[in-house]
Parts: sequence; C-alpha cells; structure tokens
Amino acid sequence: MRAIGGRQRGRAGQVTRRDCLAVAAVWTVSGVCASAAQAAVPHRLAVLDWGLAATVLSLGVTPIAVPAIAFYDRNLVDPVMPPGVVDVGLLFTPNFELLFELAPDLILIPPGLVSARSALARTGPVAVFNLNPFGGEPYTQARAETIRLAGALGRASSATALLAQTEVRIDQAKASLHGYDRRPVYVINMLDGQHIRIFGKHTLYQDVLDLMGVRNAWSRPSTFLPVGIEALTEVPDARIVIVASVGDMTTPAQLAASPFWSALPSVRAGRVHRIGSVFPMGGVPSAARFATLLSAALLQRETAHA
Repeated sequence: MRAIGGRQRGRAGQVTRRDCLAVAAVWTVSGVCASAAQAAVPHRLAVLDWGLAATVLSLGVTPIAVPAIAFYDRNLVDPVMPPGVVDVGLLFTPNFELLFELAPDLILIPPGLVSARSALARTGPVAVFNLNPFGGEPYTQARAETIRLAGALGRASSATALLAQTEVRIDQAKASLHGYDRRPVYVINMLDGQHIRIFGKHTLYQDVLDLMGVRNAWSRPSTFLPVGIEALTEVPDARIVIVASVGDMTTPAQLAASPFWSALPSVRAGRVHRIGSVFPMGGVPSAARFATLLSAALLQRETAHA
C-alpha cells in the first residue's frame, strides 16, 4: 500500500493509525481499518472552512486550528470560537508550516481547497466536505454532510441532537410568524448607499425562507456581484431584510441620508429590517441563526405597527 499524506508508512503490509483515519474520515471504513478507526477517532482537527468549523463546534468538538478567526467571530458569531484555537492564516492560503507543527489528526476542507489537497496531505490526512452545493439545496446538503462528518468524528448522537434542535428552532420561528402580513422579503447585504447583494435561489437563506413559509421577493439566482438598489423596486410592497456583513460600508444614518435609498417604496413605508451577521455558507448552525433572527426582526416591526 502507498503512503498517505506524504508520511512514512509502517513496516511493509502494516496498516497505521494515520492511514485508517484518512480512509475513515473521507468515506467509510471497512475490513482491517474498521476496528482501528473506531478506536482512533480523530481529535486534533484543523478545519479550513468557517461553515465546517461552526458545524464541528456544534457537534461538541473544538478544533485545534481555523483560518482567519477574526472573520469567523464577526460573521458566524454562533457557536463562539473558543479561546486557544490557533489561527492558521487566510482561508485559501493557510500557513502550511504552522499546520505541520500542529500535526492534526485530520484536516477538513471544502471543495474550494481541493487544489491544495496534495500539499495539505503532507501535514495530515485530508477530508473534503461540501456544505454548499452549486445550484443545489444548501440546507439539505448541510444536513447530510453534518451526519457524514459526525460519523467520521464518532459524534453520530451529537448530529442527531443538533439536527433535531435546528428543526425545532426553525419550526418555532415559523410558528411565531402566525400574525405576519405575508409580504415577500428581499434578503440583502448592503455594500454602499447605492449597491447591494441580493440572495435568491440555491442559497441557505432561500431554503430557510421556504421552511418558514416566507416568500422571497427575489425569484432569480443570487447577485453575488454588486447590483444597484433599484433592483429592490421590482416588488414595491416587499420588506427588505439587511443581513449585516463585513462588506457593509454604510450606517443607518448614512442610508437615511441617501436620496436613492430613501426613494425606495419599501424604505418610505418603513418596511426595512436589520439583523445580525449570518454566514450564508455556514451550514446547519447558520440556518438556525437566520431563522431566529429573521422571525425576531419581522415580529418586532409587526408589533411596532400593530
């Protein structure tokens, strides 16, 4: 058998613990690796994706390394990144030397880092998990990948509990909107006083809106590139939900002073809601957070107008 991760194997024909971990984490284990993998669940995880990091934390496992922790803290918020987790640099250019020194049992990466897999494999076994399928259903995918990840980490019962808790939070958020006026909503990030990003089909936000019975005013694919705020006039009776983001260069006062923003029908009618940051590629934890924040925002405004 050939070497895995660029490290030396044991004596000829001998299967090492590291080899079993690599096989077990990626798909399933069988034969001689099965019993060893069960006894050697990876504990030292380097997680090179913020959504995967949030999922790992929600399963009750603290990673030893995550990239750009300050970004995680500002954008994912919950679950909180514990102190002591090592920041290993930028998301797509992690510090390989530091990773090697940390000697992780397993490195979790998204598909966007597959091109670096061979280099990362020199520091430890690598497993790929995809929380955000292109053109698919992110929430359904995130649930499936959470189960698969939990199996690799020996946390199957934690995944069951996490998914059940998430369903409860989304159901509670939906039930709380029984008095909601059923206006459709735009879900956006503000970029400046004249440009926005709008979230539509094939996004985690869209999946949660569907589960909550809230109609998205934007029926087309998301506009990940900036678009003008005039796009928000297509459904003039909609509500606008602004999700906080790092790229937001505005304050409420600055927006209020913008003649372009103030002219929007939804803005003139006071149908604008601001919620905290929710990472749109954050998997199951972000789905629960978005549902909770959205329902609270809509209810607050509904109560104010009652």
